[in-house]
Amino acid sequence: GGQYFMHLHGMEAGRRVADAFGEDPAPAVMALQFMIAVKSGDIERAAYILSGYENGVLLDLGRRMPRAGDVPVPLAFCRIELAVFRGEARGYHITDEASDLLARTDPRAHLMRGGIYNLLLDHHIRGERFAAAEEAATRALAHYEAADAPYLSFFIHLHRSIIKVRSGEPAAAAPHLQAAEKALAKTPFEIPQDARFLALMRAVTAYETGDALPMVDFAESAFEGFAYGEIWPSIAALALAHGAEALLQERGLQAATHYIDSWRVPAWRTRNFQVMVAQRRVATLQSARRWREARQQLESMASRIGFLWMESSGANLADLRAPEDISQALLWLRQQVFETPRNPALNERLAAMMDSTHVSTRQRLCLRIWKSWVDRRQNRPGQARRGLADLLQLCASRNSFAPVLEERAFVLPLLEDPRVMQREMIEAPLPRNLRRGAVMAFGTGPLSRQEWRALLLLGEGCSNKDIAREMAVSLPTVKFHLKNLFKKLGVSDRREAVEEARHRGMLSE
Repeated sequence: GGQYFMHLHGMEAGRRVADAFGEDPAPAVMALQFMIAVKSGDIERAAYILSGYENGVLLDLGRRMPRAGDVPVPLAFCRIELAVFRGEARGYHITDEASDLLARTDPRAHLMRGGIYNLLLDHHIRGERFAAAEEAATRALAHYEAADAPYLSFFIHLHRSIIKVRSGEPAAAAPHLQAAEKALAKTPFEIPQDARFLALMRAVTAYETGDALPMVDFAESAFEGFAYGEIWPSIAALALAHGAEALLQERGLQAATHYIDSWRVPAWRTRNFQVMVAQRRVATLQSARRWREARQQLESMASRIGFLWMESSGANLADLRAPEDISQALLWLRQQVFETPRNPALNERLAAMMDSTHVSTRQRLCLRIWKSWVDRRQNRPGQARRGLADLLQLCASRNSFAPVLEERAFVLPLLEDPRVMQREMIEAPLPRNLRRGAVMAFGTGPLSRQEWRALLLLGEGCSNKDIAREMAVSLPTVKFHLKNLFKKLGVSDRREAVEEARHRGMLSE
């Protein structure tokens, strides 16, 4: 099995063989030690092993490998794997080097060729290139089955389920999860992490259909062991995002924040993943309606996609390609949809993002919800109604209601607007859990929009001056809104207002 010895005979057997060879510089030995380090979740150890080849020439991931034909095939493969796990190399470096390596690899070397396609599979999934990912999965699986390597086939089936989830078709993930379970049953050894992978993807699939509780159970019971083992980047992204959202919906902001922060601890996390963690924290604050704090964190992030960039972006949003940039732009857009929904420029920005071929189906569903919110706020209730009804029908046809639940802060006020709840919306399918576990939506109930904003800012600990600055009004106007707010809540001061609002479910803890 060469560097795949561990994948054929188990982790302990692989470690015994690697230890027996010690510091042997043979490429096959270095590659096996690299694979063991990756499987253990120790990416820095894996990089250190590669640094032993020609003074670390393999670690320059920012550019294409010079004299690639001189690098032994096992080590050239390890370099690509390190680039995928770290996310530090541009996509064309990975795909070009993978193509070169395939050309150098014997067609009968099924383990190696399957491994190369496996790396391309995860790389394409993260780039939302699902057709290319499916092609890579088909080729990888054919090679692994020819090599009689059920353990490696397990990962292909697992990644195919990820493709379906991220394509907005969670129900179609079930056959792939069943195939993954069968492949794992054929594997002659056990690695606890792989059972966790299956549990995670089952929880993710349930979450996408509108049931957050299995994901909450995974985050609360299986996360610790999961986070310190091997995690493919696309799998880690799902665990982070879905776990945080599920905990927010069912347990509240404190539980979700603790979960997000726990992802910062393991040493192997790369810069790209740390950015993903920071972005998830902002998204969680937004979902918890702590909009001021979310904006402050957005403004402090070291990203080229900032406030000024968004203000001048317009149709340029459609040209964004990097997943990190797209996620950052979506966070800013979500923030602007809430704070300035009547800004005419939002129409062009939303349209540009929806036209982008690099935005995922799931992200596009969220954009359509925001568009309905903007249409309502810009006095186009008919467009808001038709857009929301079409979206709900699409989600029902795919049994994919998670985006609707995650954007309930925008959806619920639309459902309370009599101008929206007509015609197409009368029998529109709604997720059964839309109101369960959620705090009262902004814009609903007895408070005016301005009173709601003042209440949310009170909940974030803002002074009257802070509230005036955030709402762009005068101090006397703030006092006027607070007076009305206190009266409607039946309280006499700001502390009592926050306590009463939390008691009524209007503010999160």
